[in-house]
Amino acid sequence: MKFNIAIKNVTTVEEITNYWQNEDYIYLLERFNFPDADTVKPENLREMLHMAITDFEPNEAAGIVLTYKLSERLNEGQIAQISNDMLLEKVSEEYPEIDLHYD
Repeated sequence: MKFNIAIKNVTTVEEITNYWQNEDYIYLLERFNFPDADTVKPENLREMLHMAITDFEPNEAAGIVLTYKLSERLNEGQIAQISNDMLLEKVSEEYPEIDLHYD
């Protein structure tokens, strides 16, 4: 059996709509030591999280977010390794477990 596949369109996805909820932002703000995260207006949560993240080194920030999203599936050592690896290489290529990519 032979197949011919023609790619007609390629789209880059920068963000998955509605993946992050306000509860996610509030939890992460607390993890990034942002005071009174639960009092921030919902429309400002994402921007406040971006500001809070910049106070941390990239690998530390990645470790916090990865722990939040993947701690049930990866151990601390794996999360630490990925958070450092992502500074140097494309993690999705190095860790080909496709079921982890969405998170």
